[in-house]
Amino acid sequence: MEPEGTTQPNMHSTTKKKEKKLREKGQQEASIVYHYLATVPDSSQLTTNIRYSLVEVNKQ
Repeated sequence: MEPEGTTQPNMHSTTKKKEKKLREKGQQEASIVYHYLATVPDSSQLTTNIRYSLVEVNKQ
C-alpha cells in the first residue's frame, strides 16, 4: 500500500471501467479479510472498527 497523500501517476487517465474493476477487487479482498477476522475469537470490536473503516473508504 502507498502512504497516504501520495499522488498516483496517470490518475486522471484512469477509466471508469478500470476504477470499477479495482473497486470490486477491493471489496472481494475486504470480505476475505472480514471473514478471516470473524473466525478469530474476541475480534468483534476489531471487525466493527474495520467495517466502519470500509464504509468510510467506500464513501470517498
